[in-house]
Amino acid sequence: KASGFTATVLRAKDYARLGRALDARADTAPMLTALIRFLALTGCRRGEALALRWDWIDGPRAALPDAKAGPRSIWLGTPVLALLASLPRTGDHVFGEDDKPLPASALDRLWREIRKELRLGDLRLHDLRHSFATTAVSAGEPLRTVGGLLGHSDLAITEGYTHLADDTLREAAESVGTFLSATLRGEERTVALPAKPAPAQRKQRAPQPSAGSTRPGMPAALVQGFARSRLLLPAYCEAHSLDPVLFRRALAAEYKRRERRAGK
Repeated sequence: KASGFTATVLRAKDYARLGRALDARADTAPMLTALIRFLALTGCRRGEALALRWDWIDGPRAALPDAKAGPRSIWLGTPVLALLASLPRTGDHVFGEDDKPLPASALDRLWREIRKELRLGDLRLHDLRHSFATTAVSAGEPLRTVGGLLGHSDLAITEGYTHLADDTLREAAESVGTFLSATLRGEERTVALPAKPAPAQRKQRAPQPSAGSTRPGMPAALVQGFARSRLLLPAYCEAHSLDPVLFRRALAAEYKRRERRAGK
């Protein structure tokens, strides 16, 4: 069943405007603005951040015992660790006051205020998560690594990253978090994401026509992979160097083919 909403992905200039809006409110709402930065730099869910406790953090990893999809880790790059180091420890919760988590209503109220000021329409806090994923994929991070960073619960995705080395996730969190931190400061023109090295001794083969294609050169594996991915079509196409128009046609052809098979 379709999710019923369309995610919005922030552009570099949107991140810069958001960073300025957060800076302007840092004195009056220091904990709430820090929380929004944390969401932008980690891609974690709002509920995960609100529930985060200091004793769950060990170096570059925050171990969540009861996240939406079960126990998982949030990986913390240098900018995130610096952000956390700037926060007062007034209780057990990282983002809390009087030993209680910040109220979600206060966070929503501030977000609506910022969203209105920046004229970002119906941009949701959850769209910071989608934007994080899009940035990671655009940087060349494999889909399974991005899934590992986000804590996806989908079985088809989970199977791909359950055995990823911690170093892989830590390095990815460092790379993406550092880039987004600079982008929030409006420095996107001076900071570049490192290019991902090609796998050793692996030669690229030319795509072959397949049954899931509308025309030659669109492998069925890519069409099937999109069905398992949590990424939006533009981000998925960018990650795989696909023409969005042609890929959309390939998806339509694949869905029609499945409908015909189901009707037999």
